[in-house]
Amino acid sequence: MNPIENIWKMLKDKMNHENVITNKRQLMERMLEVWFHDQQLKDCAKSMIQHMPSRIAAIIKARGRWTKY
Repeated sequence: MNPIENIWKMLKDKMNHENVITNKRQLMERMLEVWFHDQQLKDCAKSMIQHMPSRIAAIIKARGRWTKY
C-alpha cells in the first residue's frame, strides 16, 4: 500500500548504477542528484500519488485485508 517503498527502491537502484559511493558526502550528493533530476523517478512518484485514491478505496472495500497493492 505504501508507495514510498517503491520510490525508495527505485532511488536505490538508480544510485547503484553509477560510480561506487565511498563516503557519506558522495551518498548525499548522488541521492540528491537522482532525486531532483531523474525524470523516470519523478513520473513514477507522480503516478503513485495520482493513484492513491484508488488504493485507499481498495483497502476500504477489502476491509483492511489483502489488496493487489
